[in-house]
Amino acid sequence: AHWPELRLHEGVCATLRVPAFVPVGSQLLCPAQVLDPRNHVLSYVFGGDERFPEPRFCGDEWLSLLSAVGMKSEVDADAFVQCALKVDALCAEHGVTPDVLSRASLIADHLTSHVGELLGDVSGD
Repeated sequence: AHWPELRLHEGVCATLRVPAFVPVGSQLLCPAQVLDPRNHVLSYVFGGDERFPEPRFCGDEWLSLLSAVGMKSEVDADAFVQCALKVDALCAEHGVTPDVLSRASLIADHLTSHVGELLGDVSGD
């Protein structure tokens, strides 16, 4: 209930970036290791993985807090590479299945739709 005020204090945000306090499956992760379930590409490509906060922590206020302290909420260049590696690993494990093709198609579409943003991230612009 106090997050809107607390998020204005950089010290609080910096402190919350470090500890592993986000319940994800059978473990606790730090916010930077967690993916935002509101992002369609991330939730589809990594669906089924223990990379998302437990449902109890998926309300707007919690997701806003986690995003502000480092949760991966957008598919930037780093996240895009993680998505591609995930699809590659699924293909290596299961072969070229309809599920793997669907995930690959989604990230290919994302690449073509966001190539400028992704290349900007890669070049450091």
